[in-house]
Amino acid sequence: DSTARVGKMRKQEPADVFIGDQTIRCEVWELTAQDEQRKYLQRIFYAHDLSPFLLQREISELPDALPDGREQQPRSTQMSKVVALRVPYVVKGEPVACSCLKVVQNNNKGSTVRMELRAENVPGGVVAAWTTDFDARRRASRWSLLELVDFGTTARAE
Repeated sequence: DSTARVGKMRKQEPADVFIGDQTIRCEVWELTAQDEQRKYLQRIFYAHDLSPFLLQREISELPDALPDGREQQPRSTQMSKVVALRVPYVVKGEPVACSCLKVVQNNNKGSTVRMELRAENVPGGVVAAWTTDFDARRRASRWSLLELVDFGTTARAE
């Protein structure tokens, strides 16, 4: 889901992800990725037997190294986590079971919080989303709403 090239990939010790009252044991993978300007460190929590499979992702944009070797804070961070499973939502007049994903992005200019409802039988997955941007003082500066109104899964003959 980005143009960054994956570098090192290491399997970590399994870990639990908590969704509501459910504890899900996940494989944990740590990987580095790099694009033309940035380097990233990601931790991915994967459950091979539970859709939507990728239950949590932590991404840090790594700073440039200091000449003296001191550690710096990441330039930005992003935390994506499934917070609910099997949430009912109406798509094209029919109830659909969705997972609810919360994405929080932070950087020195502020933060963005996005809630998404995702359905695996819908192309692209997202059926609804609510996003709020906050400035550096934590004041809401912009918000947006998205709702899928229609989709198709078969090709049309012209």
